[in-house]
Amino acid sequence: LNPSMSADVVKVPLNSMTPEDLNNILKVQGISDWSVERVIEQSLVKGNVVILHLEENPEPHAVQSKMFELVQKMVRGLLSKYQDLGAKVIYVITSNYVPCKVIHDSFNIIELFAPTHEEQRTWAKDMLQQKVQDYMSTKFELNIGAEVYPPYTSDMRPLNNWWLCLGFFASKVLVSSSHQKQRSEDHSNKLCVRIEKIQQQRQKANAENEYLVTCFRNGNAPLEEYTLTSPDSFFFQDKLHSKLDTILHMCFREYVTPAVIIVSNKKEKEKKDAAVVKISTNVKEWAEENEVHL
Repeated sequence: LNPSMSADVVKVPLNSMTPEDLNNILKVQGISDWSVERVIEQSLVKGNVVILHLEENPEPHAVQSKMFELVQKMVRGLLSKYQDLGAKVIYVITSNYVPCKVIHDSFNIIELFAPTHEEQRTWAKDMLQQKVQDYMSTKFELNIGAEVYPPYTSDMRPLNNWWLCLGFFASKVLVSSSHQKQRSEDHSNKLCVRIEKIQQQRQKANAENEYLVTCFRNGNAPLEEYTLTSPDSFFFQDKLHSKLDTILHMCFREYVTPAVIIVSNKKEKEKKDAAVVKISTNVKEWAEENEVHL
């Protein structure tokens, strides 16, 4: 063992680029911070181990093979100068998809499975409650209807949308209700937030699922409530506002920052630019309407 040796992780996110993009990146050399080769070399000459993490390997096997070939070529070129250090470069490849043959045959494969549905529900509720508690100091009780919980998913990322969105609207009703509680004479009972699905017969045919977030005190009439819609049972938005509007409210209330808006399925540059302009315009208009300084 060498106590002075450390392991440096060099991460290369593959899901955001094409093989052509990766090839251009791997060609960057010299002192540029964009040089993957330089970062690896710096760690090696310090005597450290390098964990080369190829993150989010894409689904098409042809693309996987091409990208892996490009990375191997770069590493081989670098190690030609440090032939005795090859064992200090360790590949780690992560992906949501089945590996291509060359990767499958070259590495030990560890397959991970999502938690059970019950474990997912428990984790999501705990995260929701903790998020609201961290955002505000008001004591509250949380009651979630069984039909509100997210469906089972093998990809855990949508669960973040579930607890972030519902936590945001729970926070909103709590803030408003707390103000009402302060003005009342009863300060002894903590607030209760109830989240439930509106029964189908109360909705129009073919309408998106609707949910009600309500805040009570001592079982009395609701102090505050919001009606939400959800197209996928993970992301929730105010029935009267768009998804973009909901995200902006979350950001400018400092509930979650930063807000990242991704323009997807816009392959043609003109269409992508037009979409970005439209979003920018909407953000400016929203800020003016809500008296938010950008």
